[in-house]
Parts: sequence; C-alpha cells; structure tokens
Amino acid sequence: DINKINISSEEITIKELKDLIIKVKPSNITSLIINKVKSGKLNTNLDLYFDNNLKIVNFIAKGEVKEMRGYLTKNLVAKGASFNFFFDKSDLIIKNTKMNLNGILLKSGNLYLTRGDNINLKSEFSTDIKLDKNNLKSYSFFLNEIKFKNNFNNLNVNLDHVLNIKFDKTLKVLDYEYNNKGNVENFSYNLNIPKNDFIPQDIKTIELNQSDIEIKYHSDKNYTVYSKGKYKLNNGNLQNFELTNN
Repeated sequence: DINKINISSEEITIKELKDLIIKVKPSNITSLIINKVKSGKLNTNLDLYFDNNLKIVNFIAKGEVKEMRGYLTKNLVAKGASFNFFFDKSDLIIKNTKMNLNGILLKSGNLYLTRGDNINLKSEFSTDIKLDKNNLKSYSFFLNEIKFKNNFNNLNVNLDHVLNIKFDKTLKVLDYEYNNKGNVENFSYNLNIPKNDFIPQDIKTIELNQSDIEIKYHSDKNYTVYSKGKYKLNNGNLQNFELTNN
C-alpha cells in the first residue's frame, strides 16, 4: 500500500510551471498564474497522503517564490515579489512577502487564511508609500469615485497595516476590520479656498510634515482617524495640530 508520496522540486521558472499546470483541471488559481503572472522562480515540496483506495485524503505544500513579476491590473505591475508559502486542506500561510508596486513598497507581509464553517483571512504588512500625480494614475481603478485625487500633489508615508476579513463559503464578505498606523513624512494637497469674511487670504495648498496617523475602519462603516504633527498653509510657517475624526 502507498500511504504517502513526497514530491520535491529544484528551482523552476514560472514558464515551466505554466507548461505543467496548463494540462491540469482549470481553476481560479491556474487561470491567475497563466494570465497574470509573467515571470519568476519557485521551489516547492509537496506531501500527498492516501487512504487504502489510493484516494488523496490530505496534502501539505510548502515552498518559496522569488523574483515574481505580474499584473494586478492593466496599468499596475508587481515587481520583484517574493514570499514563503505553506498550505494544506484547511490553512494557507504566506510569510515574508516583499513586493514593489508603482510608488508603493510592500514589505514584511504575512497572510493567514483558515477555512472552516467560514473563511477567515488575516494579513499584517508594512508599506513605504511615495505617490505623486504621475504614479497615482496606476491606481485609477481604486480611485475612480474619490474626488480628491484631482487636487492631490504628493504623499510620502510609512504605514503598518492589519486587515481581518470573514467570508462565507461563497466568498461573500461577512465582516471586516482594517487598521493602519504610521508616520506621514510629507503630504501636499490643493485646497483652493478663496478668501472670505473669515479667511483673509486665499488658501491654495495645505501640507503635512512629520505627522503621526492612525486609522481604524470597520465593515459597519464606523471609523476613527487620529493624526498629530505639523502643517502649513500655502508657504507659511509650520504649525502644530492634533485631529480626531470619528
């Protein structure tokens, strides 16, 4: 009787992987790899466990992906992505993720997916964000309904993120919570407020410098934004501020 088979690969390329999986039963994962992932390298170790009738009853896969390049959208390319992975019938773990997007460096990323009566996803990661009017266009799919993008000048911020999402078995979102915390090195935005009875001169721009920020957002639409640091209007002097909005 065969109880277990171990399959261990040397380093293979994404092209070699595509040549292999194009012959297996289509799925969302195989479609994603074939259509979205353009290059990269990986090695993997797969354990298959069988019952007495040689039916697979469990599996454990683990490995590493390096130098991956792929398209998240038509205009947004992920470069130099790397991570370690582990998954079996109930859990998926992705650790030590690094990825370079256009103006966003994702690092120290971990993702945990647990399947039971519901599907629970937890992700923790850090980002260094440097956006301006040019590279902001890469994120137009996300910002189409956000009006402020037209007045945006630049953003330089370092953030730590925690995301929790609960799905049902059809992948409908039942609940989620998102928190981030970090430092805004610089943020510039065009206010374009004309002078009036209360404001003695036009306010063209507002700029934040060396400011702490913390955001908490929940699926019930309750949110809290807290920030403390320095700001200036137009080309004036830096002033202290503290803001809480809930």
